[in-house]
Amino acid sequence: MRIKRVIVLDDNEMLLRAWERILLRDGVSFFVTSHPEEAIEAITSEGVDLLICDLVMPQMDGFEFLNRVKNYLTHTQIVITTGYVCDFSRLKIGLHSKDIHILLKPYGDLEKLDEFIQSLLNDKPILIPRTSLQNEDPEKFQFWNL
Repeated sequence: MRIKRVIVLDDNEMLLRAWERILLRDGVSFFVTSHPEEAIEAITSEGVDLLICDLVMPQMDGFEFLNRVKNYLTHTQIVITTGYVCDFSRLKIGLHSKDIHILLKPYGDLEKLDEFIQSLLNDKPILIPRTSLQNEDPEKFQFWNL
């Protein structure tokens, strides 16, 4: 069985350390960074099964980042993390992922967060999203507050 690869991009170093602790327990290959260019290089050179990406970052926002790597994400689970309200419909432009998971900050329960990540990696939904916004097309956003 192939080991799953996870990439986390967030400008908050404390959150990156929390993601490292979670992913170490999950036994996956992972790369965490606060630099969008490093994440782009990792995705384009090695691929990714699960991408966790902050939406608001100083160097490059999540919209631009996803636009730059969208052609490499055809079979990738995507989790967008944010503490801000924004126009999430901008995320769908050109992305081929069937669902986009929007994880609202701050995170409250790291055990539930770990469960959520495991369910995505195993393609087995075990939690129910807080809300789900259906678009005209069959794609949807799933909002999570864990």
